[in-house]
Amino acid sequence: MAAILSGYVRDAETGETLPGATVVWKDNGIGTTTDMNGFYTIEDLPAGRHTFQVSFIGFQQQEFTIEMSGKVAYTKDVLLAISSLALNEVVVNERAAGQVRTLREQKEVEKIVTLVS
Repeated sequence: MAAILSGYVRDAETGETLPGATVVWKDNGIGTTTDMNGFYTIEDLPAGRHTFQVSFIGFQQQEFTIEMSGKVAYTKDVLLAISSLALNEVVVNERAAGQVRTLREQKEVEKIVTLVS
């Protein structure tokens, strides 16, 4: 007999649902993504203790463990906190400057011929 796990994934700060969040059963990598309402369902889970991982771009990943037994429907709503990832620096190199110069030159030319060998 298999269990079913379902629930909503939400933003911990606003309570808004997160469509497209990933919920994965860590034991074997099987998982799903939340629908447009932030709802997920994973079916055919065997009895036992299972750990799940929930992630969404821009949010901190979260894990939870549930002890499952028999043919039972479990509900687990998850709140994800926004990740505070900061970039230290952005580097612009000469290549970008060269590309900008080339694009400007192409813009000023009336007729451009491209050759491919």
